[in-house]
Amino acid sequence: MFYIKYGMYEEATLAVPITTENVFTKCNKCEREIKVDLEEILKDGDLTSTKLVCQECI
Repeated sequence: MFYIKYGMYEEATLAVPITTENVFTKCNKCEREIKVDLEEILKDGDLTSTKLVCQECI
C-alpha cells in the first residue's frame, strides 16, 4: 500500500492511503482542483515533473 505521511507536529503523524479515489492536484493554469489517475500519469513520466491542466483550460 502507498500512503502519504504528513507530520502535523512532532508527536503526531497522519498516514493517508493513496487510492484511485483520493489523489488530486491543481490545474497549472487556473488552480482548479483536478482528480488524478496516477496509473495514467506514471506511464508518461514522474509525479515531480508532471503539470496538468483542467478541461476548461485546454
